[in-house]
Amino acid sequence: MLVPRALSDQRDRRATLTRRKAICSFSGLDRAACGTDARRMTDPRAVALSLLTRRAPDATICPSEVARAIAPDWRGAMPAVHAAIDGLVRDGQVRLSWKGRPLATRSGPYRIGRYSDD
Repeated sequence: MLVPRALSDQRDRRATLTRRKAICSFSGLDRAACGTDARRMTDPRAVALSLLTRRAPDATICPSEVARAIAPDWRGAMPAVHAAIDGLVRDGQVRLSWKGRPLATRSGPYRIGRYSDD
């Protein structure tokens, strides 16, 4: 059965909105910050910091969590997320790690955590 393009687009938008709400709920972002309305937060730096403030002080987040919060095509948003995280590391606002070991720079898989003076 062929579905008219407008109806198909409407279903796609509804599915994207539903996925975004689920991601926001899971990550603890409110709808305004997460993008379920017209005031969508698209700045990966702000989203990363927002996600981290909603977690335990020693918790980390995955860069894909940031990308999923800012764009339906999260894979396409990853370069912007990587660049934003590089800037946050340079500014001393976040730290990087992988499997509990600190990373000086981003290379390969990594997790993002709050910077601490420990």
